[in-house]
Amino acid sequence: MPKVAILGSSGFVGTNLREALAADQRWTVFGLDRRAPREEFSEQYLERCDLLDYANLESIMRYIRPDHVVHLAAQSRVEPSIRDPIETYRLNVEATLNVMRACTAAKAGHRGASQLL
Repeated sequence: MPKVAILGSSGFVGTNLREALAADQRWTVFGLDRRAPREEFSEQYLERCDLLDYANLESIMRYIRPDHVVHLAAQSRVEPSIRDPIETYRLNVEATLNVMRACTAAKAGHRGASQLL
């Protein structure tokens, strides 16, 4: 079964994608999010992961070795981005760079997110 890592798996799109792929039963689903998972899912593996912590992210990616990576993690809300533009930059740009570097190091796939384009 192919493995997919969904980054930002606790957000609206991430949760729906994670549940749809798990229900499909042709995927092994790994959800990564900086927030603790709200529920436990027996058909999925949920891991707390801050994408700004490159060493931890790389370690997780090397352990999982996903065939596909869907990067949906981002600060997309307007109010927090105005209140703290530096943190928004870090969450959206620096974290994405960490994802690309970790995917390269782990020889994992990478897919973009509409929130970041």
